[in-house]
Amino acid sequence: MEYTYLLTDYSLYINVESNVLNLMYFLFFRANSLNFHERKTNIKVLDNFVPLLRVWRVLEITYLFYRRRKIYKESKESFPSITTPFYGHCLMVLRLGEYKIINFKEKDVTTVFPDHFTISEIENNIRKLLKSQECVLAPRIKNWNINLRYIKECYINLKKSQFNYESVYNFNSKLFPVIETIMFSTDPIVIPIKQYVQSLTKSTEKLIKVYWDTPEYNNFLEFYTFIKTKLMENSIDGEVLLVLSHGDIWEGNILTNKKITSVIDWNTINMRSCNFDLYFILFYKAVFNNNLRTKIVKELISTMNSFQIYLVENNNYFSTKKDMISQSDINRYLFYLEFILLKLQEYPKSDVEQEKFLGYWIDVFMLFEKVVKPENTLNLTH
Repeated sequence: MEYTYLLTDYSLYINVESNVLNLMYFLFFRANSLNFHERKTNIKVLDNFVPLLRVWRVLEITYLFYRRRKIYKESKESFPSITTPFYGHCLMVLRLGEYKIINFKEKDVTTVFPDHFTISEIENNIRKLLKSQECVLAPRIKNWNINLRYIKECYINLKKSQFNYESVYNFNSKLFPVIETIMFSTDPIVIPIKQYVQSLTKSTEKLIKVYWDTPEYNNFLEFYTFIKTKLMENSIDGEVLLVLSHGDIWEGNILTNKKITSVIDWNTINMRSCNFDLYFILFYKAVFNNNLRTKIVKELISTMNSFQIYLVENNNYFSTKKDMISQSDINRYLFYLEFILLKLQEYPKSDVEQEKFLGYWIDVFMLFEKVVKPENTLNLTH
């Protein structure tokens, strides 16, 4: 049996056999984690009244699907579609080409790996998701099959988080417990910093060669050399605390209501330096919000200090490792290096859009270095 999904809205595909009334119900009541609900319109009354905006969006998507399906049945080439043996109501295409198929009725989401994924890549992705089961915040896995190229998880019908970056208390009180829970889901590891840096740089330099002939390479290499030099200067005898890290923590991956919090999309899970996830979400907001960029960068140090105090006061294990979690310069440089390696592993081949993406992040990293240590300023241009 094959099921066809029709492109309806941006990256949202809908099963062509969907009943329109059932679709409206599912989109309104069971699609809380999808992006289209709160996307703004040009109508102020709608934008300022969330329930009405939600109704508008559901009607809009449903009507668009109804019209497109009618045209599609007359001409199969009229709109993009995807055919797969996996049933669901909606399908989304992710950044690396995998499919997420949501079955609202059965409350599950199936990640399907198309033919361009090798078996070893599928095994690696499934291994990461299985590792995520150590964290109580991760969706439970129902089943998987490497040969059939899929893994099925429970669908989490919660809204994406919205952190108030203008309120330090609001941000800290919501985010700190989430990151601490992830960190302490498995036993931390303590290793010599020098050993860890050598491992990171060795892995990074194997991948970085792909980017040698690209326009962004000189800026990229200059920043990488800067990080490597700083770490080698400051990490001769010390140790580093490695903890479980999600690797892609931002508001869209933290789903919540007043009672429950869940974290989704664990494809980047790994053991990393203890401040990685907090640095990631802070820099993420700065990268994608020009209006708050300077404010976030300036407040990042105080947020990190608050996080370290929070860990020491709320967790007995971290209270004995105060020196390791408080070495701010080293942990920040480690974050930069871990981030670069993570992105090169995600996109192992040279890609223009990926180069630009890395460039945006490096711009913000250097803005922060300029704020915290003016002598670290590099003349990077993009």
